[in-house]
Amino acid sequence: MTSEKKIQFFSFAIFTAIGVFLLYSYLIRRYFHVSYPYGDFLFTPKDLFMDFFNINKGLQTLNPYKGGCQSYPPFILLIAHIISVLSSNTTSSAKEMFYSFSGRLSYLIVFGGMASIITVILYRKVRKASNCTVMQSLLFVCSVIMSVPFLFVLDRGNYLIFSLVFFILFCVNYETKSELSAVFLGLAAAIKIYPGLLCFIFLVDKRYRGFFISVASCIAVSLISMLFFEGSIIDQLRGFIHGLSGYSSGYSNWVMDIYFTTGLSTLIKLPLLLLFRFDIPSTIPVMFIHATISLALIAFTFISIQKYTCAWKKIMQLTALMVFIIPNSYVYTLTFLIGPLILFILNKESFSSDKILLSLLITLFIPLSYIYFGRSRNCISISIIVDIFALAGIVLFPLIENIQNKRYQIK
Repeated sequence: MTSEKKIQFFSFAIFTAIGVFLLYSYLIRRYFHVSYPYGDFLFTPKDLFMDFFNINKGLQTLNPYKGGCQSYPPFILLIAHIISVLSSNTTSSAKEMFYSFSGRLSYLIVFGGMASIITVILYRKVRKASNCTVMQSLLFVCSVIMSVPFLFVLDRGNYLIFSLVFFILFCVNYETKSELSAVFLGLAAAIKIYPGLLCFIFLVDKRYRGFFISVASCIAVSLISMLFFEGSIIDQLRGFIHGLSGYSSGYSNWVMDIYFTTGLSTLIKLPLLLLFRFDIPSTIPVMFIHATISLALIAFTFISIQKYTCAWKKIMQLTALMVFIIPNSYVYTLTFLIGPLILFILNKESFSSDKILLSLLITLFIPLSYIYFGRSRNCISISIIVDIFALAGIVLFPLIENIQNKRYQIK
């Protein structure tokens, strides 16, 4: 498939899927009088934007690891503190901050600004690297911005959007400005730790300087950020590591009534939750199982990407792996696939497996919450199951490619 065909197909698929889901949502609510979560694919409206306001409220002082923000890296906490101070909000709770004019204005400026930056980056890249018209380029960028993972970021007000900007900049600059891309990757990892997995691509490609630049950038920014907090750097590190260890262990029995998580942890926990009626016994080593399978997938991925000559394939493979093995891989983490998606779509070389990969990516970007199982807070969307296998398909894509290539050789 040419870049132009991939762009047109992706845009058409996203807009069509959103249109169909909106029609479905209107009909079931109008004629069947159902309420949330039916006809919805976002988080509960009662908690709109609260990732943003909860963090901001906990950062009105410079002691973040005692203010309820223990699992967040210091760099993003410093950014959040600055935003909290600039919004001049002295309300007594995060909910009051949400309802205040200054709170909503700060949200609009931050997320409107970040979304605009991403829009400009994607538009300029598409216009430069393809023969698409202005209208085709704009429609493609709009389809990315209107995709389910990106809307989920905006709906939650999650600071991941800062990491996403740097991660996309890493992806689009990797082949042409390797060292600059390493800085961007280091900044992305300083905000959300897991993009740090991609630094190993520099080792695979024998760009050792890029590897050290990315690691040094992440560490330097993190340590400098800690200097602004109360207490010593050692105290801040202890607080961060303690909070991170609790968060990254996952929530064994927490099932939200929403299109909420995707990835390996859900693949492991969902059957167990159903088997034990949403109360997994503590004797079952859920995270040990998760860690064992993750290590096997990491080994598989690093062996697989050694054979690739295309940078976009390596980045796609590592990014999918990253999202898949995060212990609490929420829907918005799928936005990291936007970076490799752009590289894949703009790649001039055509492969027999392009249609399969494009279909898997589209599946992850469209609303699929048509069916829910269970009741009340144990209500599980079918989209969880579909997304898990679509994401796993990308993680295991080298196997799919081998099967596809053998079929073509036989023909």
